[in-house]
Amino acid sequence: MAGQKKKYTMDLKSANDTLQNILKECNKEPNTIPFDRLVFTNTVNVAFAKTGRIASLCLLVLIMLSPLTFGNRGFSVKNSGIIEKIIVTDHQLYSDHFVIYLKGNSIVYDDIYARKNDGNFVFPISADPETGEVVFPYEGQSLNIYIPDINGKVLQAILTAQ
Repeated sequence: MAGQKKKYTMDLKSANDTLQNILKECNKEPNTIPFDRLVFTNTVNVAFAKTGRIASLCLLVLIMLSPLTFGNRGFSVKNSGIIEKIIVTDHQLYSDHFVIYLKGNSIVYDDIYARKNDGNFVFPISADPETGEVVFPYEGQSLNIYIPDINGKVLQAILTAQ
């Protein structure tokens, strides 16, 4: 039977005698702990190590699978019933203006606006419902952009100055 491990067994008295002889030959002090206690402690340590290894593997698998719970949701507003979304498909920041591209059938382009941190309103330079392109003037400050839909829901996107 090739490939099978042979398990060597020895009774506790013979094992204790062997250990004492080895310690004596190596000029070490004899063992004072009862041998059956040494065997029991080793068994407990092995069981603890196996349990820890299994728990670690389970946690590793859970950690590796956890990103699957977070789908790519992007910025969106959903209406219960018929799903109507506002999706930010792209954006670009230039030195003097900010362009945001939107997608959705229920967006009210005439009511889109932004607010600066000081509370002042900023209205788009242009808003094209056909392409979904909305252009805001940009002066290097943070903007809170509000994009309403026909159902009264509002998508808020934040552009930071950093």
